[in-house]
Amino acid sequence: MSQNIVTRDREPFFQNKISGGSSLLTVKELAEWLNTPIKTIYKWVSERKIPYLKLGKLLRFDRAIIQAWLSERS
Repeated sequence: MSQNIVTRDREPFFQNKISGGSSLLTVKELAEWLNTPIKTIYKWVSERKIPYLKLGKLLRFDRAIIQAWLSERS
């Protein structure tokens, strides 16, 4: 697993190549992708309704896992 840290809007963004080249998304990126308020993403995390990863204090979401999660819900 390779990990590169890129600064974007003063927040570290991790571009990990995991399970087939998928990337990790920030809360902001996930909210934009799902067209959902950031507050809702945090609510889903606190209720454990959405799969997420904790990297220290940072929340990240694997794009492939979120796509599978969305498929299960529809």
